[in-house]
Amino acid sequence: ICVLERVVLNTLSYQVTFPTPLTFATYLLVHLHASPSTINLTHYLLELSVLYVHNRLYPSDVVAHAATCLAFAVDLGANTSSYKSLVEAECRLALFCGIEVAAKTNRDVMRTLADLFIVAPAEDHVIHREYSSSRRHAVALRQIDISLQKALKMNVAL
Repeated sequence: ICVLERVVLNTLSYQVTFPTPLTFATYLLVHLHASPSTINLTHYLLELSVLYVHNRLYPSDVVAHAATCLAFAVDLGANTSSYKSLVEAECRLALFCGIEVAAKTNRDVMRTLADLFIVAPAEDHVIHREYSSSRRHAVALRQIDISLQKALKMNVAL
């Protein structure tokens, strides 16, 4: 194993960095077999989270988990409840990454991401314009269900 580790470190020129939320989210999205629009929506939420300095207080895996679950709740199919999509994503990831369903920190990050998603069109920064394009499935133009917003703000178990 040490030989293999040495090969990896040589390949990386001994420049190992901490995993970012995007790294964790990639694994989560692959595990959930996410659609391209859900992947773009998760990336959009993660890019928005970088703009908010308080998200740095949370571990990368928690931010990635919250963004992934929220993306599944927003990017839902016809006749699907946002509650149901959120809970299903949380439950499917609970065993995979060890984060409790409806954990307080996870919901805090989700609430922040939802707020950032809502105010992004008014701020009209480059990230919003990029993810409003058809190349990114126009995920920035989606809406977060009002009942989901209220539930996240009240911090109720979904």
